[in-house]
Amino acid sequence: MLPLKLDATAVHRADWVEIQLASNGVPSVSIDEFTDYLREEPADYSDDEERSGDDGKWSAARRLAEEAFEEIRARAGWLGDRYPIQFEELEVISWSGGVSSSLYQFLALLRAKQMLGGAMSGGTPDPGLLFEELVTHATKAYVGGLAVRFGVADGHRGAGLPIDLPDAIDEMARRMHEMPTGLVTTGAGDMRADSIAWRPFGDRRAGQLTMVAQATITEGEWQMKQIPSKWEDGRLIQFVANPLPAVAFVESMSLYSMDIFRGGDFRSVPFDRLRIVSLLTDDAIKPGILQGMKDWTFWAIGKLPE
Repeated sequence: MLPLKLDATAVHRADWVEIQLASNGVPSVSIDEFTDYLREEPADYSDDEERSGDDGKWSAARRLAEEAFEEIRARAGWLGDRYPIQFEELEVISWSGGVSSSLYQFLALLRAKQMLGGAMSGGTPDPGLLFEELVTHATKAYVGGLAVRFGVADGHRGAGLPIDLPDAIDEMARRMHEMPTGLVTTGAGDMRADSIAWRPFGDRRAGQLTMVAQATITEGEWQMKQIPSKWEDGRLIQFVANPLPAVAFVESMSLYSMDIFRGGDFRSVPFDRLRIVSLLTDDAIKPGILQGMKDWTFWAIGKLPE
């Protein structure tokens, strides 16, 4: 069973419950069962609660369990049938499957990978590559247009783009009917652009909504994932309208302080796993990518502690 740290927040506890259900560890979880688990492996109770005996410990554990269930209730409330965990009754939740079941299983196990660390390193296909592909699907759905995986994970880009950076940038400009600068003449990599999505008007002219996104499966790294200014100031492609930066990550936004999302240094559209699920269903994902997600999820479940 995935360990739950003593200093776990309500969001961590909600993620823990999700992982138990997503990994087929248990068919359902009630608030009472989760309270008993927290009481056996107690959180950081106060001295007063410890002195009050078992009733005090149960009350404290019950409060922690209820907070986690409220987080899950909020997720179910806004995601609807795209959230594969539903309340059977007021205080019991179960894995209901549904239209985004395989997608959310994959994302929940990626969250388990973050929480366990090195114990879940590896697996095939590469989960980082799969996440980049998912982000490409999600940004395409969000802008309502086209998208390609521009990142070079696994040694190739998506949609038949050349691996050499100058050629890839020129080809992207051609596809979007924007003007290449010609300033990039050598190099490799992706200029920290894992996916590029755009919404053309159909008139084959420049000037459109464009989103340049980064993706990371490392916890907390998304806060430092800003696209380089070269994408926005015309040094790579002379966009008529500046691209919109975005960053995708596995954790939920609720894990972090609201202050992070009030402007300032962070200036990208955040795509956490819940926003990704709000945009995608299993049948919107390319079959090869969906099967890769299922294969990695199966491998990852086998790495979870008993």
